[in-house]
Amino acid sequence: MRSKVPSALPILAFAFACSSGAGPAEDDDAGEVALRALSDWPDFPAERDFAVLLPLQEVPVVPAGTRLPGGDAALPKAWLEAVADAYEPTIVEDGFGEENGYRDWRLVSVRVSPCSPVARSPALAPASVCWPVVRLVWQPVVDFMRRGGVQIDAWADDRAIHAIYPVQPRDSTGRRVDSTALQRVRSSLDAGQPYSALSASAQAAFEYSRDRTTAWLLGALLDLRDPSLPVGSWDGIDDRPELTGTEGQQAAFAARLSGFLSQTATARDLRELTAFSLPAGRHPSVDDAWVFVQFISDGNGLERKSLEVFSRSSGELLLDYGPDQDAGQTRESPAVEAALDADPDGELHDTVVRSSSSVNDIADLIADPAQVFVPNTTCATCHRLNGLRFDFHSLSHFEDNAHTVSPRVEADVAWERAWTDAWLSGSSSTGGRDSSGAAHEGGTGDGTSTGGDADSRGEPNDTIEAATPVRLPLDARFEVTAGDQDLYALDLPSEQLVTVSIAFSHEAGDLDLALVDSDGNTLAESTSTEDEETLSRVLPAGRTLIWVYGFDDATGIYRLRID
Repeated sequence: MRSKVPSALPILAFAFACSSGAGPAEDDDAGEVALRALSDWPDFPAERDFAVLLPLQEVPVVPAGTRLPGGDAALPKAWLEAVADAYEPTIVEDGFGEENGYRDWRLVSVRVSPCSPVARSPALAPASVCWPVVRLVWQPVVDFMRRGGVQIDAWADDRAIHAIYPVQPRDSTGRRVDSTALQRVRSSLDAGQPYSALSASAQAAFEYSRDRTTAWLLGALLDLRDPSLPVGSWDGIDDRPELTGTEGQQAAFAARLSGFLSQTATARDLRELTAFSLPAGRHPSVDDAWVFVQFISDGNGLERKSLEVFSRSSGELLLDYGPDQDAGQTRESPAVEAALDADPDGELHDTVVRSSSSVNDIADLIADPAQVFVPNTTCATCHRLNGLRFDFHSLSHFEDNAHTVSPRVEADVAWERAWTDAWLSGSSSTGGRDSSGAAHEGGTGDGTSTGGDADSRGEPNDTIEAATPVRLPLDARFEVTAGDQDLYALDLPSEQLVTVSIAFSHEAGDLDLALVDSDGNTLAESTSTEDEETLSRVLPAGRTLIWVYGFDDATGIYRLRID
């Protein structure tokens, strides 16, 4: 141990101009957005903020060829060619590439999930350990289809592409920042390590980054709204209200939506793409065959991915069912059928629907986003939940009908609304904002917020006079930024044993901890080279200051606990 804390803390006569880095920062643009959302829009967020449905009409709102900043098309033609190639050896053959041209493809819906589970199983982390994700649903729509002697101006073919874009971590101004904290957690979970086993500093860094990114995303969603529409216009899962208004409202919304995509869903942001298609011919009830294929991406093109099912009870791989899934109303793909037959009492039967006749047996479980994550079941199982058994769509159009909204989508949106409301009110498991917009910097595992008066603390708090008042107990996340130090004032009515600790990444920045009296004299210090500093001491009645600072001007995020 090396001494780094001076015997007396200097009383600084000036304050550094720095912002707090804990959770969605309370003095930055993201925080202001969250506050504005709560004060100006009492119904925000609503269902149509999270499920943006574009009506089936002759003229698309966002065609596939829409150019985003950087020159990429919203749906690159190369992606469609890669998907068409993947279908060639299947029963779809050349139907995907030949029956629809590039100009047919359009955006039909956007699903914005502020809290998409990061783990592949609830056994590794609950659904509340999550990250913001944007999902785009693309579909080919044919002009002037003739059915039964009737001409239909917009006919949606029985195929679609779901593209998934995790939102790149943002800072308080919305700039893209390093994703190390997110990748560390993802790598650990993918390796089968539960979230609870991660260090406190890794969890704090992840949740801090997630909270800032979520605050930014909510602001971007709020900006999609037309302020001339009344409160309540976005209730329910239905077509976006701006697109049922005047031509001016429609054009303005299309422009705002394209801007949103340019920030969240460029080609470099893509991480996963799944497609499904009927063979050529446009007769779903006759053909009874849908084929799913999947790809992953690092932002530099598509790579074919094998379809897999992971255990929801352990996170282990249950089934690799190959490069494609050929399923119908009355059957699963041969690989899935064989796996079900090989283990009649196995876990796979709990999360995989073998045919439409058995869908009701486990439909409620599959539709529960807290119990079954997407990797815990097959593509066809999720798509079977619809009332019409030969309608395998989800947030896309079936022929000339309105969007198919599956029970799983409805449950997902309801769960995410509840999570977001809790996050904004500060009662989610990892913090948020209270009804006044003040930032909560932490939370307990039981879903209650912590920190008491710490909720209203502000920067700068780097002088004795400006120390942030706190009270017991406290579990909160903060940040030491460049040129910064943090002081917290703990006032005790009587002598008491108090334990103070900070958890952080020493590799990212060496932080230290000290207790000082109201005159700045050091009472105790912890200055190790580990990822945690802890002090336990009987403190006198009155005020004691908790001092957190970086060694040699180090910076970093930390979790402060006071018990």
